[in-house]
Amino acid sequence: MRGRRARLILWAALAVLLAGTAWDGLRLAERRALNAAIGSGDLEAIPDEAPPRALFAKAYYQAQEGRIGAAGELYREIADRVPEDLRAAVHYNLGNTLYRQAVLLTQMPRANIRPVLQMTRQQYRNALRLDDRLLRAKFNLEYIGSADPNPDQELEFQESTSRPQAGPMTQWRLINRYPEGLP
Repeated sequence: MRGRRARLILWAALAVLLAGTAWDGLRLAERRALNAAIGSGDLEAIPDEAPPRALFAKAYYQAQEGRIGAAGELYREIADRVPEDLRAAVHYNLGNTLYRQAVLLTQMPRANIRPVLQMTRQQYRNALRLDDRLLRAKFNLEYIGSADPNPDQELEFQESTSRPQAGPMTQWRLINRYPEGLP
């Protein structure tokens, strides 16, 4: 009777170990597939229920491909779910994404980019609160401050009459390159 009970316990322990090993193998295969998708930039292979770090990479690739709106939405979605060491990078990249939206809005007639720039400033401030050593966020925040010297004043759109071929003119100075996101 004792020998039979010992064998049952041994077989049960072996079954639990095999199930755990199979589960770990499955998770390892999923992580490898996810890492391969991230490495290749295959955004469709990264599911929406992927871990926050993978979604961060997906948003980064979306922004690099010019899908600014989708990247911004994904950054907003994962901002509170990412590990603490990645939060500053998420806010910084969201600020960059919002800035890109502001640049695109300048091409539209009568577009008011001030609310987008205010959100951009806030994201850079959030990034600096989380990591005050983020020099790129400091630079971008200062640059936006110099581009908009009166952030509390209402912005009025003015058409250029001296150079009609130049299109709409505003008081905004914008940089020629977009700020770079963190990897």
